[in-house]
Amino acid sequence: MTQPANATTVLAPWDEVYLERDGRRTRLYRDGDAFMVDVPAMGSTGVRADERWQVPVVMTTGSHHLQLYWMALPWTFTDQSAGAALFKARCESCHSEDKVSLDGRRLSRSLLQSHLLSDDHVDDTHLMAQSGLGAQDRVALLAYVQALQHTDRLAQLPFAWFVREQRWIHEEDSFLQPPVEVTEDQPYTEGWSSGCDRCHSVEPSSSWDSENAVADASVVELGIACEACHGPGRAHASRHQGPLSRYAAHLGLTDVDDIIQPTELSPDRANGVCGQCHAELEPLTDGPLPDHYTPGDDLNAVAHVWQWADEDHAADLPPGARDALDAEPDVLRNAFWRDGTVRIAGRDLNGLDASPCTTKGGMTCMSCHQMHGADPNDQLKPSATGDSPAGEQVCVDCHTDKATEDHTHHPTASTGARCLNCHMPHTTIGLLTVMRAHRVDAPTATSSADSGRPLACNLCHLDKSLAWSAEHMGEWYDQDSAIPPQKAPQSIDQGLRGDAAQRAVWAWHLGWPAALEASGADWPAGLLVELVDDPYVAVRTIARSRLRQDPRFADLDWDPAATPAALAPMQARLRTRWTQSMDGRTDAALWLKSGAMDAEKVDYWKLLRDERDVIVNE
Repeated sequence: MTQPANATTVLAPWDEVYLERDGRRTRLYRDGDAFMVDVPAMGSTGVRADERWQVPVVMTTGSHHLQLYWMALPWTFTDQSAGAALFKARCESCHSEDKVSLDGRRLSRSLLQSHLLSDDHVDDTHLMAQSGLGAQDRVALLAYVQALQHTDRLAQLPFAWFVREQRWIHEEDSFLQPPVEVTEDQPYTEGWSSGCDRCHSVEPSSSWDSENAVADASVVELGIACEACHGPGRAHASRHQGPLSRYAAHLGLTDVDDIIQPTELSPDRANGVCGQCHAELEPLTDGPLPDHYTPGDDLNAVAHVWQWADEDHAADLPPGARDALDAEPDVLRNAFWRDGTVRIAGRDLNGLDASPCTTKGGMTCMSCHQMHGADPNDQLKPSATGDSPAGEQVCVDCHTDKATEDHTHHPTASTGARCLNCHMPHTTIGLLTVMRAHRVDAPTATSSADSGRPLACNLCHLDKSLAWSAEHMGEWYDQDSAIPPQKAPQSIDQGLRGDAAQRAVWAWHLGWPAALEASGADWPAGLLVELVDDPYVAVRTIARSRLRQDPRFADLDWDPAATPAALAPMQARLRTRWTQSMDGRTDAALWLKSGAMDAEKVDYWKLLRDERDVIVNE
């Protein structure tokens, strides 16, 4: 997960690579064994030589989907003592270390420079100009104040390597979020110790070392290593240094070991081991969670794990969680579907905590996953892959009466009979893809209609309306089928006028092999073409990926990060090629007219699109 940067661990090309975003250029180059970046300095546009940094990338995070790169900040390897002394003598009386900015916000490089030379400082006898602050001192002071505003050793390179597609993307485009407004100056980038270290290393700590004028940060071990799950291991390792002690432990002749075995914990404590990172939560104490949680502890004693119901019961929340909700009122609307299902990738504990299999049946993360000996991509047990009857044995072990065609109403070997496709559908968003929800529940059409969460049935049956599904579920499971008449299949309805989360889910399923098998493989690409210019880069990226998997479009390529206007010619080309492949097909239910989508209906549905901001940041 997190490794030192070297020729083995860096997956991206690095020899004289040039990247650009909003007019800001970044150069990647090698200097011997070092992986170097030439980037705009924080708070600058980078257009002048003195506004640029040449610093090494020293660490990587990720290797399966995205790889991020951490660059050493200049104050990590340069002497800041001169700037610290100047700050103490000239600035500290008004600007303390914990409040450097003038107006409650971080200052850009240009604003800092202008502040150092502003009239109020010139006129004040105890400050800059009157005291003979020269150019060299001003540079030292500027560098120190920048360090104070970031207080970190590492910052994230603004570009990430998209491993799945073997291309560079801007880090801002890796999340489902509205287009980020460009500011005049380069914003401060995310620091490693601002929260990333909590889940991507073992026992991190960080602080600002005033005496040496640098950020101080450390970890017990990079990556998600043994102690992340098993707790502190020094005593365990010492105890088992000799072979005799190991044999004695193997034979059960010694006292119980103090090392934590998650599989031997109670369900709530076992899930907490994973949930310390795999949850949307709010620490209830000051400082980062690792300062207060050790595997085997009660996670709920030190953190509040969010649920959708918190919005209606905010007054009952612990103070720390209540304050967090007041500070970010949209956190729950962004994190959850309105039926209570978490939709942020990697927040699996929130889903399990809302699942009867967990609350009533004691299901844990380890019911399906194993950390040792499994495929590292998903770390699933062979009995829990969900791709065949044998791969859903973990479900059948409890639900013995459900593994029948009388229950599934689908042929046993079909994807429609797979437990996970109905009870853990792909409605979780992150890493520019869509993943299975970890809330195990029974799908209902009325819940989908009320909450907006796409219904599992329709995620396969792309060509059917929600009312069609409601009718069948009413017949098969005696569910409420009172769904208003539908004017389109749910894929078309939500795919065109839904919010960004809905459009992302449908873009993924419009190329899902199981859905194409159930619904026809020719027409869904026409709807995907309409998402090529979606307002959200993440939706455009998913649509591009699915379209390029279609042999009809495999030779075409485009940059989904381009503006919708710039994408118009490619969208027209894709639409023409798709129309030609449809050979004049007409199907009113699918909005097809003479081999094309009904433009009048499509345009009208896009006018109805839900434009409320959606932010799903994994």
